[in-house]
Amino acid sequence: MIQIEVTQKKKMAAGIGLIFLGFLMPVLLPVSSLRIEEHVVRALQNWDSLQLIAAAVELVFLNGIRALPHYLGTYYAAEAAEFRREEKNVWLLNALLFFGIISLTYLAIDRFQGVHYDFGIPAVMVAVILIQIERMDYRYVSAVKKGILCAMVTLGCQFPDIMPAFKNLPIGRGDLSEDIKRAAMLMGNEAALDQFGAAGFAAFLSVAVLLFLMIRDENALREVNILREQNENMRLEAELHEMQKRTWRETQHLVHDLKSPLMVVQTTGGMLRMKAEAEDRTEELPAFTRIEGAVDQMSDMISELLYSDRSTMVSTEKLFSRIASQLSIEDYADRIIYEAVQPEAFLKVNSVLLTRAVVNLVQNAANAAVPGRPLKIIVRAERSLEEEGVIRIIVQDNGRGIDRGMRDQIWSRGVSGRGSSGLGLAFVKEVAERSGGAVRAESRENVGTSMMILIPETVREE
Repeated sequence: MIQIEVTQKKKMAAGIGLIFLGFLMPVLLPVSSLRIEEHVVRALQNWDSLQLIAAAVELVFLNGIRALPHYLGTYYAAEAAEFRREEKNVWLLNALLFFGIISLTYLAIDRFQGVHYDFGIPAVMVAVILIQIERMDYRYVSAVKKGILCAMVTLGCQFPDIMPAFKNLPIGRGDLSEDIKRAAMLMGNEAALDQFGAAGFAAFLSVAVLLFLMIRDENALREVNILREQNENMRLEAELHEMQKRTWRETQHLVHDLKSPLMVVQTTGGMLRMKAEAEDRTEELPAFTRIEGAVDQMSDMISELLYSDRSTMVSTEKLFSRIASQLSIEDYADRIIYEAVQPEAFLKVNSVLLTRAVVNLVQNAANAAVPGRPLKIIVRAERSLEEEGVIRIIVQDNGRGIDRGMRDQIWSRGVSGRGSSGLGLAFVKEVAERSGGAVRAESRENVGTSMMILIPETVREE
């Protein structure tokens, strides 16, 4: 089963456009625009071999320029299309596509423009050379450089059309080509025209070979650089993973050790409550209730740290209280505005991790401050109007914004706009996805950024 896939849509569109331009070239650049016939007649009248060679040059460049759009367009189209059978690239079908498009273009020009293009040996040479270049798949080199290479090949292969030495071969069978070769025969300049044609063919093909070698080396160098970068990223990812594992193990040990003194506090508090109740000291009971509540809350937080996949019900109001508490020590705390628009909304999340994620976004917002502009950070929760049953936690700032070129990469590990580790936003994304949610960013350069964590709302069980 043959599978056809267009891997580069823009290049395919450019190829189709160029093929259509090639179809129009006989109208846009007719033979009469260069007065080649007149120059051949003058060459015969004046017995001027240089004028005949000049006419030949004009014909070569006329044919090359008119042929270049559909050859280049066909090259782009063939490069953008991929034929596969059992995950293997079937390059022969690309070659057939190449010849098929050229043949159909020639037939269309002949039928609708009344201009006959001869699909002779030079045309076959151009097609074969371009197919071989396309087959080598130099994907890391720009299309412009490949286009220049195609132009050199196309122009170079036009020179055999004017060479009398090939008059008995299917080469240069157009009317003007025949006229130039007959004029050379009458003037006795066949050898000179052959030498000129061979020199032009060799010159353009030599340039094409040099360009090809440069493109090949550039592609190989970029491929090596990309592989090196991929290997470096894999190494960094492995080191980061190992560091996270070690840090997590140490955190688990530390959190586990905190459980013991907390248990002592809880037990002692219980015993003191029982003693107060036995001695009927009722005025002390509310204090014991607050102590027990604080201990239970701390125990829950420790459990969430110890078991990162554990989730509990928390209201946005309580979540914001924890966020404000952690940010209260920052020197910009008085410039943070909290808008818990939905205080009655509940989320089932790991509240410790989610708190850290939001705090991380606020710290990023503070770091994005523009010198001379008063910092303003808004943290709010709201029900999403687009996604039903979703709470959006938004951190909005009036900072410098995110560079347009980095917006698609900010959630990846190792990507940072200010030289940090680049782990913060990757952590935020991971926390959101663990909670069954997602992240989103909206930014305008030098205006500000809105970072959003989208979490499914949970109905509180009574």
